[in-house]
Formats: sequence, structure tokens, C-alpha cells
Amino acid sequence: MKKIFLFLVGACIVVFISVMLVVAHSGSGSSSILKVNPAFRQYVQAFTAGMVSTRTSVKVRLCDDFADSATFDMPLPEGYFTFSPAIEGKTYWRDARTIEFIPDNKLPSSQLYTAEFNLSKLVKVPDSLKTLVFQFRTISQDISVEFYNHKAYTHNDLSKEMLTGVLHTSDHSDDLQVEKVLVASQGSRVLPIVWTHDQKT
Repeated sequence: MKKIFLFLVGACIVVFISVMLVVAHSGSGSSSILKVNPAFRQYVQAFTAGMVSTRTSVKVRLCDDFADSATFDMPLPEGYFTFSPAIEGKTYWRDARTIEFIPDNKLPSSQLYTAEFNLSKLVKVPDSLKTLVFQFRTISQDISVEFYNHKAYTHNDLSKEMLTGVLHTSDHSDDLQVEKVLVASQGSRVLPIVWTHDQKT
């Protein structure tokens, strides 16, 4: 979740706020997630699954060591991961047991992906376990806005007041795009908004 602080300056107490958000929904598909064959447990400890950020990477953690430290963080040849819908990116060994796919671009929100990991490329397994198939879905981007009490902008000028608040996003977001979703107005006049972006969340 990302947090952004906002400050509104108006000429009186009553300030009207409009919040506009366009969220792209695609690939809704089935709401059920396919089950993974439990026989994979003897080869795979963990993998990316469930709800993930649009800036996620996809990892598979194996039960045994496969990679040498000399190959860590070096791009690998194609053939380990395939995705539906397709995702462009690169694959790396992060340690002796963890292989990671990093997308080239941010993924779309609310998208269900089916991943196939070619386990047989690393170890000899029965035909039924050659490919680990799993799914994950990216988070739907949502926002919420919380306002605090207003107060005089300065002690010397009580004709202007300041309203402070916080805008939360459910996932990573672009600062400039976030600033476009909130408009402050007073009558027909658009009021200035001062933004402070919290990069820690």
C-alpha cells in the first residue's frame, strides 16, 4: 500500500472534494485458482501464488541446490518460465535454490496469470511432474482518502484554511498519476493541492 499526504488551501471552511479514479480491469476469467499437484513438494518448496503486486517478480524455491554462485544474478536462457497471458522479462538464479523471473514492465491490475515452470529442465522427474503449473493474480488498484481537521493556514490570516489528509493506494502507483485522481474545488474555483509522497510504503 502506498500513502500520500495532501494539503488543501481554501478561503472558507466548506470545501468540496472530487475523487476520480479509472481502474483498468482485464482478464477477469474464473475466480477459482487451480490446485497444484502435491507430488511437487519433493522438488519445490515454494512459488509465487495468490494476490500479488503489479510490480511482482515470480519465484520458484526448489528443495535442492541447483545453481552455482558464479551464475547468480546473471540472465538465463529462455525456457524456464512461460506465462498466459504472455509476460516479457528475464530469469535469474538468486541463490542456489531460488530462480526468479522479473517482468520487463509493470503488470496490469486485476489480471489472472497462469505460470508454467519447466522443472524437467533442471531435474529428471516423472512425466506428470515435468511442468509445474500455478496461478497468481495482480491486485486491483483502489484508493481511499482520509481527511483530518481543517485549521487556519496562518495565525495572522484567518481568511484561509488548510485541510490535510492522506490518500492510500492498494498497490504501487505512479506519483504523477495519483495526483490526477483528486481535485479540490470551492464553487467554480479549483483549489491548489500540495502533495507529499511517502516512498516507504
